[in-house]
Amino acid sequence: MSDHWVPLPEPTARPLTIPQDYGTVGAKRLPWTWAHQRLVSAMVYWLTTVRPDGSPHVRPVDGNWVDDALFVGGSPKAGWIRNLAGDGRATIHLPDVQGVVIVEGAARQVLPDERLAERLATGAKKYEPMYGPASPSDYLGKPVWAVIPYRALGWERFPTDATRWEFDRV
Repeated sequence: MSDHWVPLPEPTARPLTIPQDYGTVGAKRLPWTWAHQRLVSAMVYWLTTVRPDGSPHVRPVDGNWVDDALFVGGSPKAGWIRNLAGDGRATIHLPDVQGVVIVEGAARQVLPDERLAERLATGAKKYEPMYGPASPSDYLGKPVWAVIPYRALGWERFPTDATRWEFDRV
């Protein structure tokens, strides 16, 4: 478990490679800010984890997209948390089919410091109507899982603006 969180650098945008049967990817690349805004404001993230037998496990989760990673928490007894602990590979998909954002990454447990706890509490404001106000003390020193992207895909008008973002591994 890391005791300090370091934000990722801006990803590089490239055209998405697709079979010719699906059409031609145009020259337009969506900016990372387009995907980032959707990830920050999302109320639900579909998270896919890997079970011990290698099969996928998909479920909706609440979370906070902060510093270009999805932060989630849950009971260590929950199947999806056990999956992350055993095999950190994860995929995130937003439920919007008009503005598609898919993130592929690896999860690791993080112990939030004061700065990260403050940012997580700020990000949790979107959930206040359901859960009430969040405070940095809700996160400070309490382990959470960070799904750290290595690749993301997105589009609004497939295939003309289909974009692939690649993150430098840190």
